[in-house]
Amino acid sequence: MSEYPIDDCFALHVYNDMPAGKINLVSGPRMAGAVCFGVHVIGKSGHGSRPDLAKNPVIPASHIVCELDSALQNQMNAEETLTFSICVQKAGEIWNAIPDEAFFSGTSRYFSRPAGEKVLALIKKTCTNVADVHGCRVEFEPYTKVLMEPVINDQEVVEETAQKLTQMCGPQVLGEHGLWFASETFCKYLNKYPGALGFLGIANPDLGSGAAHHNSRFDVDESALLLGVCAELSFALR
Repeated sequence: MSEYPIDDCFALHVYNDMPAGKINLVSGPRMAGAVCFGVHVIGKSGHGSRPDLAKNPVIPASHIVCELDSALQNQMNAEETLTFSICVQKAGEIWNAIPDEAFFSGTSRYFSRPAGEKVLALIKKTCTNVADVHGCRVEFEPYTKVLMEPVINDQEVVEETAQKLTQMCGPQVLGEHGLWFASETFCKYLNKYPGALGFLGIANPDLGSGAAHHNSRFDVDESALLLGVCAELSFALR
């Protein structure tokens, strides 16, 4: 089967932080790229009374967590929006035994494509060097990588789609919203074709919708889906 030619692409993501009946269409960065990391700091176990006879991985792991925050703050472009979070930290089982391994993992989010590889390289360099100073080594989980790149909307696609949508539904349906720090696989399409991702509001306090995504209270005002259909048609008909 021959491939159909693709000129550009368009998608919508429901968004809890916008009211139903509003849609956000903006060019430039919209959703964050994601670097994920999982780091094992490998040392040598021993008794808590003789740390000199062991290689305690808890100490370098703790230093790495602090150093990463400082390194990113001081070496990444201060004008770029970037977040960094340690979400897991584990080591040891009992108060008087030094473990042979410590583990931590987390994520960084960013909005310019070059920033992802720079963050990843800085994480690996910091982990390796700090562990080495303490006589330990590191092993990285396979998911330590740039998992997703940022969603960056094409200006022409946004402007043409928004113009057609306002003709169809009126200018009042266009809502304003800033960057969304979550990540989205639609970036893979935008790396190949010009396109755009819009945020479709689904919040309605009267119906109980508007809770944050990915929790048990999340719900959708389904009346918003009609506006979503109009946006998709606007993209196709523009």
